[in-house]
Amino acid sequence: MIVIGEITGSFSFWDIQHRNIYTCHKIKVINALKGEGSDELEVMTIGGIVENIRQSVSTSPSLGTGEIGLFILKKPDPEDGISVDLRNRYILLGGEEGFYEISDLNDNISNFKPAYENEILELVKILQSGINVQETINNFSTKGSSAEHIITGIAP
Repeated sequence: MIVIGEITGSFSFWDIQHRNIYTCHKIKVINALKGEGSDELEVMTIGGIVENIRQSVSTSPSLGTGEIGLFILKKPDPEDGISVDLRNRYILLGGEEGFYEISDLNDNISNFKPAYENEILELVKILQSGINVQETINNFSTKGSSAEHIITGIAP
């Protein structure tokens, strides 16, 4: 599922085995680009604070209330023991790479309709338009003179 949404709140909880802390972010869906969903859903990320115990995970994004972004989601595996109730709960596909913050909802993004894969790739290009990939490639140096690195695309 791929949606554009706003984080409206969050809470943290222990997994079923009481080994890991997860944070559940409540998302108000602004636009569903791919997949069937509701107006509100929950996105779980590993890490958080419960009972004055903090768990931080380097691959987990730092999401805050009020942030708007593109969420690339998948259903969690029930056998992971994250939560008993998985209805309307998702995790980010690829960890922190499953969320792209949108600083301003302009017409290019808010008018997107449910999409096909090539349209989603166009949306990701729009979101990353502030990054000059060619400049990054030109400034990249390698240890070996015969090594060549070319960025041909991105994927979660």
